[in-house]
Amino acid sequence: MPLVRDYLVSILEPDTTIILTDDNKVLATLSPAGLATTQKADRVPDIYPDMWVSDDFDDLLPGEYWLTNQS
Repeated sequence: MPLVRDYLVSILEPDTTIILTDDNKVLATLSPAGLATTQKADRVPDIYPDMWVSDDFDDLLPGEYWLTNQS
């Protein structure tokens, strides 16, 4: 089986998918690992126009925060 595996891996390209079938039933799908095979949708700016982020969002929390008992 290593020869078949090596051959299949050698013919895979970034946009290639190999589908193994038996009597029109899909047995396996091979695609390159670690490479994106589908395009992600473009990011839509201002999709949530009512949302806002505070100016101090990424500031460090004050020391008192870690010393109080918060449940």
